[in-house]
Amino acid sequence: MLNKSWSKLLVPGMMLLLMGINAEGGMSLTMPGKSYQDKLPALSETETVLSKELKNHVRYLAETVGERNLLHYDNLNKAVEYITAQLNSSGCKLETQEYKVPAGFLSRKWQDKHYEQQVYKNIVAEIKGTDTMIQTAQALAGIPGKVIVLVGSMQPARFKTSDAVFNIGFAAAAVQTLPPGVYITMNGRVFNPSRSRKNVEMNRFEEL
Repeated sequence: MLNKSWSKLLVPGMMLLLMGINAEGGMSLTMPGKSYQDKLPALSETETVLSKELKNHVRYLAETVGERNLLHYDNLNKAVEYITAQLNSSGCKLETQEYKVPAGFLSRKWQDKHYEQQVYKNIVAEIKGTDTMIQTAQALAGIPGKVIVLVGSMQPARFKTSDAVFNIGFAAAAVQTLPPGVYITMNGRVFNPSRSRKNVEMNRFEEL
C-alpha cells in the first residue's frame, strides 16, 4: 500500500503521462478519433435564417441584458420578459413558475441583502406534439442532403394501447430506406408534409 508521500508524486505523474508532453515542454490532450478536416457545407436558406436569429438572441441576452443572477435582479426580469415575448410569438403555451430562495439557503454573507425576499421565475414552454408536426416538417424542408423523419403517437406512450412503440420502429426503418427529404411517419404510413394534414376530429394523419 502506497504511503501519502508516494501518492502525491504518483497521481501528478500519471496525469502527465495521460496528457502527454510535447517536444517544447508544453502539455496537450490527445482526443480519440479524427478531427473533421473538409470544408463545411454552405448553410441552406432556412439554416441561415435560424443562425441569424440565434445570434440575435444570444447577443441580446449577453450584451444588452448582460449579467443576470440574484445580484442583478433587474436583468433577470428583463431576460424573463424577452424570453416570454419570443416564445409567445412562436405560438408556445407558457406557464410561469414563481419561487423564492428558501430561508437559510444562502450563506450568511447574503442573507441580510434581501435576496431571499426576491421572487424568481421559471418559464415553462409547452410545444404541442403531433398538432404542429406538419408545420415543423415544412420548416425543415430547406435542409439539403438529409433524411429527416418526424414521428409521434396518437396515444401517450404510458398507455397500454399506445401506438408509440410501433411508430418509432417504423420510423427507424423509414429513415434508413427513404431518399433525402422530410417525412412524417404515423401508423405504418409515410406522409409528405406538403401534401398531408392532421385530421383532429378523426385523430389521424391523412393525405390531401
